[in-house]
Amino acid sequence: MKKAGDSVATSHALRCYQCSSGVSWADCKATTREVDCEIQGEQACLSVYAEGTLSSAYIRECFYNDKTMCNLIQDELPETIRLVDCDLCTTELCNDSSGSVVIPNLLLIVVLYFVCGL
Repeated sequence: MKKAGDSVATSHALRCYQCSSGVSWADCKATTREVDCEIQGEQACLSVYAEGTLSSAYIRECFYNDKTMCNLIQDELPETIRLVDCDLCTTELCNDSSGSVVIPNLLLIVVLYFVCGL
């Protein structure tokens, strides 16, 4: 039974910037919003820049704090698309610099920019 004054352990969702653009970091920033990460496990804020033969993708999102996931994303992309930057950070709103999501969502965003020209 809880008593008045007992503390309750709560998990804190990391806040990250979220945006995507096929044009530039400035264009991405113009549509940026702040989001609370809903990823289970250790959270990070992600900044990704990918380029292909026809276009580029600039993405900020919530992600897993595991740099090996960047390699997994690259492995799943078509050969004509390569990740140039995939940066993770773990402090509030730290992915603002131009250096969310579950991997399939991030991968879908990147592929849509290149395949559909969004």
